[in-house]
Amino acid sequence: MSTATTARPRQEQEEQLALAAERLIAASCDPAHGMSDEARELVRALANTCLNQVRAARQALTVRDQVLGAVAHDLRDPLNTIVTSVDLLQLPMNEEQRTRQLNVILRSALRMDRLIQDLLDVVRLESSQLNLHQEWLPAADIARDAVEMHATRAAASSQALRFFADADLPLIRGDRHRLQQALSNLLDNAIRYTPCGGSIDVQCTKINGWVRYTVADTGPGIPPADLPNLFAAFWQGRRSSPGGTGLGLAIARGVVEAHGGSIGAENRPGGGALFSITIPAGEAQLA
Repeated sequence: MSTATTARPRQEQEEQLALAAERLIAASCDPAHGMSDEARELVRALANTCLNQVRAARQALTVRDQVLGAVAHDLRDPLNTIVTSVDLLQLPMNEEQRTRQLNVILRSALRMDRLIQDLLDVVRLESSQLNLHQEWLPAADIARDAVEMHATRAAASSQALRFFADADLPLIRGDRHRLQQALSNLLDNAIRYTPCGGSIDVQCTKINGWVRYTVADTGPGIPPADLPNLFAAFWQGRRSSPGGTGLGLAIARGVVEAHGGSIGAENRPGGGALFSITIPAGEAQLA
């Protein structure tokens, strides 16, 4: 059965439940019904629970529709690019032109694969099924590798991407790939919102048995109203810049929390945003 044939009855049922709950709440407040105080409180509690569940269901459907729309949009662009390139490959062209079109197809396919993997990661994190392959890791290497992966992209926008690390950093125990993924998502966000000619500083420091990574940019900063939702899945608060379904920061939070750490964001006093990741440090020190 199609969504069009089921959405209407479901909406009508929700409206009826909400109306019934509101009537119960009103009745529980009316002394003419002769309820005892205990019965009145019980009815009111049950009605409020019902009303909250209806509202949560409506919100879930709204989020689902937004997610489907965002995913469809993000998949449509690279798919259209692939179709166009395949059509062009049917035409006579030299080897250089053919190679260029094949590279376009490859980049578009990798973009689609990244989106699909992000969606799967969100599902794994929400179901607590994210597998971590933990080992002892040099703390600075995680951030250094993430910076190197984004150096070309930052240079293309004339952004100064700098890396700083304390000496004698402790080891951390974690999944190298996942921690790099979390930091890469923060860097991706910083590069997206930092204007051309701006700067992004990545620091790795030790603080009382913890290792702290920070990503500070010189972009427009974070609207205060967006801060509470910044790490929620599919949240896209700063819409002045295009791109993504709002999964990157949510995945970063899930990865960091799976390592027993914490993640946060704030506005810098001088302008721009500051994101931080804190991970427990190990007892061993690098020689």
